[in-house]
Amino acid sequence: MEKKYRLLLLSNTASSVKELNLSKFQIYLITATAFIVFSAFLAVGVSFLSDVMYNFKLNAIREERNNIRNALNLLRNEYKKLDDKMDYLVQQDGQYRRDLGLSSVSPAAKDIGIGGGIDIPPGKSEFFVTEEELLSEIATDKLTELKYKVTAEEKSFAAIYTAIKDQDEMLRYYPSIAPVMSGSLNLISDGFGLRPDPFKSGKEEFHEGIDIRGNIGDPIYVTADGTVMRAQTSQINDLGIYIEISHKREKYGYVTKYGHLSKIEPGIREGVQVKRWQKIGEIGRTGMATGPHLHYQIELFGKTIDPIVANWNQNMYKKFITNSVISLDNTKK
Repeated sequence: MEKKYRLLLLSNTASSVKELNLSKFQIYLITATAFIVFSAFLAVGVSFLSDVMYNFKLNAIREERNNIRNALNLLRNEYKKLDDKMDYLVQQDGQYRRDLGLSSVSPAAKDIGIGGGIDIPPGKSEFFVTEEELLSEIATDKLTELKYKVTAEEKSFAAIYTAIKDQDEMLRYYPSIAPVMSGSLNLISDGFGLRPDPFKSGKEEFHEGIDIRGNIGDPIYVTADGTVMRAQTSQINDLGIYIEISHKREKYGYVTKYGHLSKIEPGIREGVQVKRWQKIGEIGRTGMATGPHLHYQIELFGKTIDPIVANWNQNMYKKFITNSVISLDNTKK
């Protein structure tokens, strides 16, 4: 006889008791059925929960990727602005070099460009691309390109700055103004070149400077920065009291002489530094002179040159030139 199991069911609202007699097989069947139903519900619940979590994570990854892409595109736009500024600097660089007479910079620095969008590497889904891979194009290629251009321009502008400094120094030591600029300037009485010597019965001799007529006491200015080589106070020579100034002759070659002075300014002596427009003396008629005037002379690497032809604005001084001889060959060995 099959063994039966009694199952008592008690109600909490009534005093009745129900009794079920179940065989062992029935108990196994009920238990298995309940387990299968529970497992099915559990599987459905886990699957649903997994789908929810997956979609949540997927949306989060997509949003993160979009944010990264937007940030990278903004970064690329900033790079593009910097690149445009670099192009402008390169253009300015070329203009400055032309103005200064420097050779052009290598075109390699001008040919590097930055453009395009953010690309996903071929064969990869956007969800399996790391931030490093997304950044690699800008963080390596574009940054390197921009760094190269900046470095090239730094070197180029350093060369331009050096050239400007050199030219600025050269201009400081270039005799470029008239040594007499007062209202008493009447005329240039004798020019550079061959002329009849007034002390040798009109015999033709070479005049190594120009004579600027004026009044005794008219101020004389140094025509460029320089160093006093000689301040001759004795009148026992053709130029009488005179000053000789080196305008960095070892580098630029210029020496100026100012002769027939009536006096030399206090403090003007050998070795003293002077600046353009600085008063160094006054017009006189010392030495071999027929009247008050300044003998002004320029030498370039040991050769005398015509101050007007070589250095001054001729239109400005034409009205002061009368009966002067301007030699076509403006140097004398």
